[in-house]
Amino acid sequence: MSKISRREFIHISALAAAGVTLAACAKTTAPTATTAPKAAEATATPAPKAAEATATPKPAEQPAGNEAPSVAAKVSAGTLPPLQERLPANPFVDGPGVLVNADDMEYEVGKYGGGPFRSVTDYEGDWIIRDAIMDNFIVTPAHYPTPIMPNIAESWEVSDDLMKFTFTLRKGLKWSDGEPVSTEDVRFGWEDALMDTDITPVLGSGWRSGGKPGADPMVLTIVDDYTFTTEFTAPYGRFVRNMGVGALWGAYMDLMKPFHYLKAFHATYTSTADMKAALDAEGLNEDEWPRLFTAKDIPWYNIEYARAVGFPNLGPWLRQESPTELIVVDRNPYHYKVDPEGKQLPYVDVFESSIVQASANIPMKVIAGDVNMLRDRVPMDQVGLLKDNEAAGGYTVNLDMTLHNAPIALFINYNNEDENWQQVVLQQPFRQAIAYSINFQEILDVLYLGLGKVNPWMPQDFEPAKAEEYFDQCGLGEKDADGYRLGPDGKPFEFFIEFQEQSAEWPRFVELIQSHLEAVGLKTPIKLIAGDLWTERRDANQLYASIDWLDDCNWPYLMVDYMPTDRIGWGQLWNTYLNTNGEQGIAPPDWILEIYDIYAEMVAVVPGTQRAEAAEERFADWFLTNRPMFQAGRDIPNVQILSPDFGNIAKKGRASACLFGAEHIFYK
Repeated sequence: MSKISRREFIHISALAAAGVTLAACAKTTAPTATTAPKAAEATATPAPKAAEATATPKPAEQPAGNEAPSVAAKVSAGTLPPLQERLPANPFVDGPGVLVNADDMEYEVGKYGGGPFRSVTDYEGDWIIRDAIMDNFIVTPAHYPTPIMPNIAESWEVSDDLMKFTFTLRKGLKWSDGEPVSTEDVRFGWEDALMDTDITPVLGSGWRSGGKPGADPMVLTIVDDYTFTTEFTAPYGRFVRNMGVGALWGAYMDLMKPFHYLKAFHATYTSTADMKAALDAEGLNEDEWPRLFTAKDIPWYNIEYARAVGFPNLGPWLRQESPTELIVVDRNPYHYKVDPEGKQLPYVDVFESSIVQASANIPMKVIAGDVNMLRDRVPMDQVGLLKDNEAAGGYTVNLDMTLHNAPIALFINYNNEDENWQQVVLQQPFRQAIAYSINFQEILDVLYLGLGKVNPWMPQDFEPAKAEEYFDQCGLGEKDADGYRLGPDGKPFEFFIEFQEQSAEWPRFVELIQSHLEAVGLKTPIKLIAGDLWTERRDANQLYASIDWLDDCNWPYLMVDYMPTDRIGWGQLWNTYLNTNGEQGIAPPDWILEIYDIYAEMVAVVPGTQRAEAAEERFADWFLTNRPMFQAGRDIPNVQILSPDFGNIAKKGRASACLFGAEHIFYK
């Protein structure tokens, strides 16, 4: 069994630095905005006082030129209030090292104009636009654990025992429809959504003490119009990740929801008779009002979808009505971020994405000059063709940055209720056999032109003979006339992979896996299905095996997609059992109980300490022993398509981090 080195493990345990500095950064505030404000800092200040509601300070008048011309025209026409009435009293100030790590990008103060940003997608959403809109209570440069800075929250504090967190919202912060933001939106999101069992039948572990399934729920206390506290009965340092550390996937809207908008779809505030028109439009009866609420409450991962039109949010862009083949978002005139000169962000008005029928059509859209901001969707084998057409298409092919993830991993659904399946896949030797059957270097050579490296969590050597031994150990030694291994039922055991195509190389990856496994006698049917069907089958626990992203380079603190509920939901019934104290789901085996125990320790420790190192070593040993999933590679260049005229583009680091801060990208 190959061993991941301590050096490699520490490299991928990126949040260690954040844990060490958590106490030092526990009391933070943003600088006061002026005509030429400084960039946001994570500086220590006194804790927010538990005082009665206070009046919002009168915002300072903003100089001319600090808003986009398109917005200034609306102000002149009287259809929008002036900038000082749209910004919070103390705006978030972008600058060097704020949204993107300072070592990865040379920051410039930008200018308004140009555009639109143009992406391309093969489904009804576009994660490039989604990630650019995503926001949270606190923030770090994307994919980095420090510095931790205020964001939607103007200040925040963590108790020494990591059990109480205090957040104070920016005074004067407004939703995109101009309505004020307050802790009433937080109270509503908690009491009337997350704690309402008609809407959230089972509260997720992220909102429970220590991040543990079945543990005590968080206690929310509203202090005043701007300040709230969250308390837990066990240390929960990782809660800061939920609230924005790492600037990765997730957003404030998990907890804070626009009360003024959504109360019209909640039976506590609006009678079902008054909801009738909305219920009828969704084809729902009065008893189904929770489904109406869920349809109207747009989660962060659908914020760019057509159904998000009109939904209030805080991000830099808002979804607009558009033709079905186009996603269009326009600037949010109430966005709370400014540059160091006080200019309201974003610099570019419009961000749009063309929807094509298949990912194979994406390179042609690029060559035609229809794309100037794209990542993840161009296969490496198209780079030569795209490079040849850069000048004609008005774009550049950028390979400076790496993918933020594995980028593909093979998963097994251990909770599929097929007993024949469970008898095989729950055996540890079977999973070791899978790992040694796969030629990971060939995958790199075929899909990524040999760039990147074999993932350190996987065997560094391709050893089919060892795989054969492991298969024999788990009762798959006998074969039929075609050379396929027989399962417990006496029939050829089928390792059935159903998958969706989220990136152009995914089908080829599955085909390579199929060839590797069938070479050692494991029959491996594969089936490409539509994304909606894949999601339906995942949620119904009907998948056998599949593929998905895996952010193992951010393990074990920033990302925890090694847990059974993540990605394809490879152990969702085990989690349900733990979350309901055994009332629902399936009792997990010891090796799964161990990862929950390790996770609980990860949440409780201060990274960088001896106790944390012991937990990290235990995690590495657990993964290498049990191998619940199988990652393709590491540090693979990400093919990005970008305009040569863009400013504030990173030169190294993770490609996704570059575009997470799209509001400060501008046309030179």
